[in-house]
Amino acid sequence: MGIDVIVAQHGVEALDILKSSGEAHPFDLVISDHLMPQMSGVDLIKKSHKLFPDLPYILASGYSKDNLDEELVGCDNLKAVLKKPLKRELLQQKIFAILSNRLSDSAAFLSDAKASAVKAD
Repeated sequence: MGIDVIVAQHGVEALDILKSSGEAHPFDLVISDHLMPQMSGVDLIKKSHKLFPDLPYILASGYSKDNLDEELVGCDNLKAVLKKPLKRELLQQKIFAILSNRLSDSAAFLSDAKASAVKAD
């Protein structure tokens, strides 16, 4: 797919990686397992969302989304919950859709900013 991936062994490590990237983080998407040692995927999403409110997330879980609804309250940028075992094609589709949407949003933002700058001159 042409995507660079950074792997963390658990949620605490993933959060540390995100934090160390600074405000101009290079990440476009976080994919996390639901149940991990030291910090659940849901806790990772909630804690990292406070630092990076525009960063989207995919959560992989053995539970159905219906069983997770109460736990997922506050996971505003959770774009998909995928049931394990993951199907490669579905994961690719979700990644592509999320990244495409982010790129089009960025392009629209840049387009608006450029138009505003031109008008301001």
